[in-house]
Amino acid sequence: MSQQITKSTIANKTRMKVLGARQDLVGKLFDQARVGLLDAGKKSTGYEEVLKGLILEGMYMLYEKKIALRCKKEDKRKVESAAKKASNEYKEKIGMAIEMVIDEEKWLPEES
Repeated sequence: MSQQITKSTIANKTRMKVLGARQDLVGKLFDQARVGLLDAGKKSTGYEEVLKGLILEGMYMLYEKKIALRCKKEDKRKVESAAKKASNEYKEKIGMAIEMVIDEEKWLPEES
């Protein structure tokens, strides 16, 4: 009985180490993605396409007729353009028009 408890304890500790390492890796991947998106935002090529994809993803998940978008103040024009393209693609595929507005009262932080 004592050996089984010891084996179980060791197995649990090993599982916890693996889960901790996995969580660290996922955290690093999110950090890299965040930095990559910040860099992409500074370059104009491709950023609008990324924005369009993110907006479309949200549209598919929400499936609402009116959506409010939040962005950085400096990205407003890019987000408007991407939102228009996303809306057209959404209407083409789903057959439902969506009204999108940019929340100009609560801008996202510049470092986001």
